[in-house]
Amino acid sequence: MLIPGSNTKLQAWNFQIAYFKDKMNVISLDLRGSGKSSRPDYPYSLDIFVEDLKNLLNSLKIKKKIHLCGSSLGGFIGLKFVLKYPEKVKTLILCATAAQADQIGMNQRFKMYEDFVKMDMEQRINTILPNLFSRKFRKKLREDKELYEEIKNDVNFVTYYIDPPRYEDYINQLHALKDYDVRDLL
Repeated sequence: MLIPGSNTKLQAWNFQIAYFKDKMNVISLDLRGSGKSSRPDYPYSLDIFVEDLKNLLNSLKIKKKIHLCGSSLGGFIGLKFVLKYPEKVKTLILCATAAQADQIGMNQRFKMYEDFVKMDMEQRINTILPNLFSRKFRKKLREDKELYEEIKNDVNFVTYYIDPPRYEDYINQLHALKDYDVRDLL
């Protein structure tokens, strides 16, 4: 089970899905407020995301323990899920996440998203690239147009021009991390 980050979509895992699909059953999802999932306009909580994940597993009739991997917000969800439902998880893989949300960083992200939703696609790509890839890899992307198109149509970029998030979607999802701290539960 692969859980994407905030306002990213299941396509963020395309490379991992392609790699693992011949070795095991692979499932990913669009979180509430992203992609093709519903986007109710109220603040979400991690408990809501955890129950969404549990309900998906139940709906798919998955009874075996799962390998659970989450990135960023998906990692926060994965960590909270394994704390609530340890009997359902065989392994937990956390990427770019923490046991405590950085509240100052959250406020900076709210401002960034406010600006971000006003940008055109090219501006968004130029804003995201330095946050995702090294200078050396960005140079390679400028030189290799085919690789650039593959990356642009995958990972985080696809989020912004196919079923793009609204500002409210960012805010509603990131509200789940308000006061998030599970360090004493670990």
